[in-house]
Amino acid sequence: MSRQDLLAVVKVKKLSDFRTIMDTIGEQGSQGCEICKPAIGSVLAGLHNEHVMLPKHHGNQDTNDKFMANIQRNGSFSVVPRMAGGEVKPEQLVAIGQIASDYGLYTKITGGQRIDMFGAKKPDLPDIWARLHKVGLESGQAYGKSLRTVKSCVGSTWCRFGVGDSVGLAIDLENRYRGVRAPHKFKGGVSGCVRECAEAQSKDFGLIATDKGWNRRAAYQSAEHLQRTAPWVESFDGGLAKLQRILIDDELGICADLEAEMASLVDSYEDEWKKAVQDPLVRSKFRQFVNTPERREAVEIVAERGQNRAADWPKEFPSQKFTLASLPPKSQWKWVPLAAVSDLAPNDENTTSAAVRYGKDSQLAIFHVPHKGYYATQQMCPHKRAFVLDHGIVGDKNGELYVSCPLHKRNFKLDNGDCINDADYSVLAFDVRPEGGKLLVRLPPEDELDMVIGASKWMVRKDTAKEMGGIAATAVGGCGGDNGGCGDPKLEW
Repeated sequence: MSRQDLLAVVKVKKLSDFRTIMDTIGEQGSQGCEICKPAIGSVLAGLHNEHVMLPKHHGNQDTNDKFMANIQRNGSFSVVPRMAGGEVKPEQLVAIGQIASDYGLYTKITGGQRIDMFGAKKPDLPDIWARLHKVGLESGQAYGKSLRTVKSCVGSTWCRFGVGDSVGLAIDLENRYRGVRAPHKFKGGVSGCVRECAEAQSKDFGLIATDKGWNRRAAYQSAEHLQRTAPWVESFDGGLAKLQRILIDDELGICADLEAEMASLVDSYEDEWKKAVQDPLVRSKFRQFVNTPERREAVEIVAERGQNRAADWPKEFPSQKFTLASLPPKSQWKWVPLAAVSDLAPNDENTTSAAVRYGKDSQLAIFHVPHKGYYATQQMCPHKRAFVLDHGIVGDKNGELYVSCPLHKRNFKLDNGDCINDADYSVLAFDVRPEGGKLLVRLPPEDELDMVIGASKWMVRKDTAKEMGGIAATAVGGCGGDNGGCGDPKLEW
């Protein structure tokens, strides 16, 4: 089923959650997969604009939407406050600088005229956003398939060539459509004259001021999941001319209906991060481990050009298959209480998960699957040694449950840890049972498990890339390959 068909069916049948959609038009009882869950989440967000961390929606969210921040390769997150039209007040700049300094964040100006702060730990995200809210900054939705930015030049506000108030119009547009979900992220631009300093023609929608008014470029609505505007316009029956007749000339007589539908979404806007900061239940999800306040780095932090960043990954990690053969026999294992049932907030609508610490150095991910029970695996995905599996989408294939790594989509079975889409990898899986409000995991002795999956053993350090071969982006020299080509043509996420 295409995204357009899914959108039409969900809209007509007035479906509002993943479970109902699967039971109505999908496979009853299925947990979906890492492809259909985000697509359903996108459709529901575009129609209803409910908070993505509600229990019925949270299990659908992929990678960045899961915790409303872009996950980075070391498991940390980036923080991007909205700066509509690129306009920012001095006191807001001061606050951003102080926050970045206090939390040791790497800062960079984005192409969308705002400031990105990298390296934020998940437990720190609510506190960082609380401080940003105090100076009037809100979520920039940099993590969502939604409006990102409306870039502007200074236009007639300052420029001697400006013929239109590009800043004012960009701010109005960005504040109107902020938070509106779409098939893909979309960006706008507004230039104050035909010199086009805001590069409006290269955006998903854009306006350029002229002596006669504003030249407009059209955007999109009914695209496939993860389809940007350019290929959508090319595939649209009748092309741009047809779009103009529909949206400008109202050839189909639906513009008022489309405007009313958009107005309902605009009116439903809320800063998702304000709710996360203020709601104790949502805020409780932002813990690295639910059974200890202790924190652990997944990748060594190095200094570069006066800022902190994660050490480089090597170009390739060796394949790694974790098996029970590396552990003592199960007769020596014990049931260990590692979390409370309430830590996972189990429900019948969607899957939930959490990370826990065990022993001195081991990290585990625990999952709840409605009507199936509890499962546990190691927290580290061996593909890139990333301690992130608790963030992954849980799906099923032919009745076999798996977790999909949020970084590069290696899928590991929850019952035995086998990777179903890459035979070079596997993880350890463990039995879980609820008892007296606690979750008990059957585990080998602490020191035995630490020796196999201990975080300090697998942590990526600054010398790791040197030992295994530097990443292509930092390698010295020209294109590789015996034939003068540019290396392996396969795309590696």
